[in-house]
Amino acid sequence: MKVIAHRCGTDKYPGLSIRAALHSLALGARYAEMDLRYTRDLRPVICHDRDPQALYPGAHSLEEMLGGVPSIVLHIKEGGDRMPLLLDCIKAHGCEDRIVLGVAAAGDAARVKRFNPAIPVLAFMPSPESAAEFAAQGADILRLWEQWAGEDAIRQTQALGKEVWIMARGLRGVGYTSKRNLLLWRRLGVGGVLVNDVGKTISILQREIQP
Repeated sequence: MKVIAHRCGTDKYPGLSIRAALHSLALGARYAEMDLRYTRDLRPVICHDRDPQALYPGAHSLEEMLGGVPSIVLHIKEGGDRMPLLLDCIKAHGCEDRIVLGVAAAGDAARVKRFNPAIPVLAFMPSPESAAEFAAQGADILRLWEQWAGEDAIRQTQALGKEVWIMARGLRGVGYTSKRNLLLWRRLGVGGVLVNDVGKTISILQREIQP
């Protein structure tokens, strides 16, 4: 099961930073996940929140991340008509073979596949019921929130022939889950989990412990 560093990982460095991403990848994360938004002048930046004030001093541009981080999951918060700006930037930086594009609209999955069918597309679905629509539009990976991810729901989603990733969301909040859930998801063949505490998660998954 792949470990994906949610917001680049937060167990040592500030989230959504190059230092956090590189640290998480060095620990064994398969990808560093980060959020993409645009400034008023349509400059792509790494930012989770809509509030422009969230662009704190030191926030990275997309170009900085593409140049500094080798394996990225990009959560596209603002797609639609802005997708060509993003896709052109990715092509210009020659990183089509080391990025996963996460989309929140099924139509954006189709846009990515028309641009380059080889780029993996991750569906940040609004509900589990929309999984079939995203799959039909070309999504390769379907993301379930932890609260959706009962055994039946996981198997039903897997039956669409796509890889399933789970966004951890336990008692400590988004990005955290229990050892029990990690081992259960691994047993069920879940392809990936998005977590904040990368080192702890990898340690649990590497142990020879049965659920």
